[in-house]
Amino acid sequence: MKGTTTKIILVMGLVLAIAFGCLWIGYKLLTARQLQSITVLGWEGDRYLWMAGSLGTIRWDTERQAIVNRNFECDGIRGFFASSEGQVWAYGDSLWRLESGKCVEVKEVAGLKLSREWIPGGWILDMGQTAGGAIWIATWDGFKSWNQTSQQWTSMQVDLPGTTLVEGQDGSLWFGLFQDGVIRLQSGKMTHYTTTDGLANNRVESMLVARDGTIWVGTRRGASHWDGIAWQGWSSLGYPDPDGLLVEKFYETRDGTIWASTSEDLASWADGEWTAYPRSPACFRARTFLETSDGSIWAGCTHGLFRWTSSGWREYGASKREFDPSYIIQGTNGILYAIRGNGIYQYLPDRDRWQLILK
Repeated sequence: MKGTTTKIILVMGLVLAIAFGCLWIGYKLLTARQLQSITVLGWEGDRYLWMAGSLGTIRWDTERQAIVNRNFECDGIRGFFASSEGQVWAYGDSLWRLESGKCVEVKEVAGLKLSREWIPGGWILDMGQTAGGAIWIATWDGFKSWNQTSQQWTSMQVDLPGTTLVEGQDGSLWFGLFQDGVIRLQSGKMTHYTTTDGLANNRVESMLVARDGTIWVGTRRGASHWDGIAWQGWSSLGYPDPDGLLVEKFYETRDGTIWASTSEDLASWADGEWTAYPRSPACFRARTFLETSDGSIWAGCTHGLFRWTSSGWREYGASKREFDPSYIIQGTNGILYAIRGNGIYQYLPDRDRWQLILK
């Protein structure tokens, strides 16, 4: 009897060991897939780098060079936002507050119950903060602002589906709408601009307030520029496309050059004209732009990672894959981090190369 009991215990131990081993292998495979799914980066303070993809989030300690938190539940994140108060948010298919390394989902926003139903771009399309400290989100149910006192989201005055919002140097708010053009709110007065007023297209994709105070608007069919009096527009931005290009992002460099990411490739505006950069090399669409202290411009593109210097564009780590999305971000310490297809990289400026730090 004693021998039988011992055998049963051994068999049970072996079964548990195999089960534990399978779970461990499964977990390791899942964590590897999670890293490969990362599509967006964000900062928490000057130390923690957040990463998000279709399989949740990772919180990376840049000082310890280690993962300190991992979550598989917060999927559908399209962007991060850190408020001036230090609160980190994530948005996309839903809305989350990132607290103590965890994602806390916000179930309702100003009466809008967020659904997990798939919508292109997510329920929350953009997020930011005004100079006065008001945190805002652009949603399919209009624009909402965060009330710090009540800890509630409240509706702003624009209830049309929105894509983004910028604040003019005069304190005016410019609401970019999904299919209804642009609304300017200034001193309580609303002014609505559409194609009848000179806007290139009524579907707004991006907006930028330039340092000279003018407003740039990227649309589904070209770019528009508000000089304070009237709109000026361009459909192709230097490319041979008579139907107009999608303009989904702007970036202004210190010398005043305006860069645009289009459905054809990158274009730049300087000295009153557009310059196109057709397929040499092919960034295609830039998801992120940034300028470093040495004057270099970096672009994280759908077809790789690129750097612009006085000699032209250079691609880092040319990919053999047709689709190799990259995302680039800079820490408060000046260090550059980027997503490439097989992991997270850190830029080494003294060697002019990217080093894989997490895969």
